[in-house]
Amino acid sequence: MIDLYAAATSNGIRVKIMLEECNLAYTLKFVDIFAGAHREPDFLALNPQGLTPAIVDRDGPDGKPLAMAQSGAILAYLADKTGRFGISAAENQPLFRERYVNILSDMGPTLSTIFAIVRSENPHEPTQKMFEERFSGFLGVWDEALGTRANCGGEAVSIADFAMFGTLVRCRQVTPHLMEGFANLDRWYAEMEARPGVQRGLDFG
Repeated sequence: MIDLYAAATSNGIRVKIMLEECNLAYTLKFVDIFAGAHREPDFLALNPQGLTPAIVDRDGPDGKPLAMAQSGAILAYLADKTGRFGISAAENQPLFRERYVNILSDMGPTLSTIFAIVRSENPHEPTQKMFEERFSGFLGVWDEALGTRANCGGEAVSIADFAMFGTLVRCRQVTPHLMEGFANLDRWYAEMEARPGVQRGLDFG
């Protein structure tokens, strides 16, 4: 059994989707970040950085409980644990790694910055435009890539797709205009959204 401590953020969504897609038994322990629950002592004991998501795998390596944070690391851990959706099935592993890290390290933080600007009392339009143009550039590269292959990491669905979907579902919810004009991304998004595991992963109750 795995305890998932998460909110319905990009990072939380991608891990919840992975758990559903892998058919792993888990309990969702919702972390209300707007109420400051991620700063409570119990959660900080799991992740001192105070960031969601975090998991506790009660059946970790050697049968011992394992606590870990960082959504990208959790996805990779669960892929190793189950033998599903991981890098081992990728046709081009170096390219897979590059794309996976781009989603986690470039796209996610850029979108988070845009959200922070949009939600501020006095959004600074030049800064918002700069980050939106950067994010649109990433989307353009991905749209071109998805014109030649089915999914983010190659032909097979992988943790790269779950990571990307978590990012883009939040983009569509908060800043939908950024997703306009990318036909290949739209095709990929619709296919991912139709997966039963993805639909269950989006449900935070």
